[in-house]
Amino acid sequence: MANANTEHPLSPIMDVFYLTTLGYLTYGNAMKHAIGSLAKLKEDKKWRVIFNDHPYLIALVGHHVYAIPDQCPHQDASLFQGKIVGDTVTCPLHQAKFNLISGEIDEVSKMLYFDFGPEKITTHKVVIEGDQLFLEL
Repeated sequence: MANANTEHPLSPIMDVFYLTTLGYLTYGNAMKHAIGSLAKLKEDKKWRVIFNDHPYLIALVGHHVYAIPDQCPHQDASLFQGKIVGDTVTCPLHQAKFNLISGEIDEVSKMLYFDFGPEKITTHKVVIEGDQLFLEL
């Protein structure tokens, strides 16, 4: 069984089956980037993927897959390194908490770290097609 903290960096340069065979699809205003299989994410529980030099945290919580930027807006710490409990990820640097569904920052974290910062972080849709996962950007 794979380590739950396995980094899963994908880039067009790597010889990764999902990217070389599926690549990305476009529709509407969003692009869908192939990021791997649902079966593999079920083993790992979370991934860190990189597209265009931007890291993203992909997390499986229950039967749902969530995606947010892998950077705390306070001091850019990797949220991939944080703990996920329910639908909340905690920044490993200062314990700020972010909702994986809405991107909302909890009230205590807002008061302590984000007086003039964002009200929430961006969330991204993950599309499941069969066993394949696609990140919409």
